[in-house]
Amino acid sequence: MDLNDTIKNVCDEIVKNFNPEKVILYNVKRSVDGEIRGFKICVIVDTKNKFDTEKHIYLDIDSDIPFDVLVYTPAEWAELISEKSSFACRIIKEGTYIHGETT
Repeated sequence: MDLNDTIKNVCDEIVKNFNPEKVILYNVKRSVDGEIRGFKICVIVDTKNKFDTEKHIYLDIDSDIPFDVLVYTPAEWAELISEKSSFACRIIKEGTYIHGETT
């Protein structure tokens, strides 16, 4: 997946503000002419309240391109990637690591 400036800036802001273990870009939607219309990222972060963290990501980070975010704790992520048919394994297989080591 290519990494345009907007996607990179969003991911950089997440790293700066939330200190995640990993940020993975796993989906980019494009228009017929190839313009990026939206993207999805997965954030693995040590947090006591992942729903609050997700809310703050949306509130604190501006983007010209709409984005969706999934937030997992490291414990949840470790459990999910142990199940080969999980969505987390699909994210690993199809996604691009923006921050953190590959699993």
